[in-house]
Amino acid sequence: MAITIIKGPEGIRTVFSAYGTITQLRGLQFISGASKLVGEAMSGYPGRAAGVAAESVVSGDLIRVITHGLASGVICASGVIPGQALQLVAASGLISGTGHIGPLLSGVGAMLGKAAMSGGRGSGIAALI
Repeated sequence: MAITIIKGPEGIRTVFSAYGTITQLRGLQFISGASKLVGEAMSGYPGRAAGVAAESVVSGDLIRVITHGLASGVICASGVIPGQALQLVAASGLISGTGHIGPLLSGVGAMLGKAAMSGGRGSGIAALI
């Protein structure tokens, strides 16, 4: 399972490895930039990546991380505040804000310094879907 870090809409990609075991849907932090290692983030850790592990992995595994990716063509079903988790409604292709991780959620929304208005397309949401 390859890990890709996508930095911004231009799609710059870098491969990283897991520092230790990472369980599904966990926030990540950069352990070492030079060694390209990432690990599970502790609560409130300021250097954590705005991403989650797609699957459970063990130390040394390659994993997928998205730091500031854009989900193109996403439509907001309702207003989304900065840092709020996102829920994807697969049938309609809409996203909405949610305060918890539910069965339809595959990532965390980390707004790029702004809120998204209802109906806005391509508004800079780091939606990991």
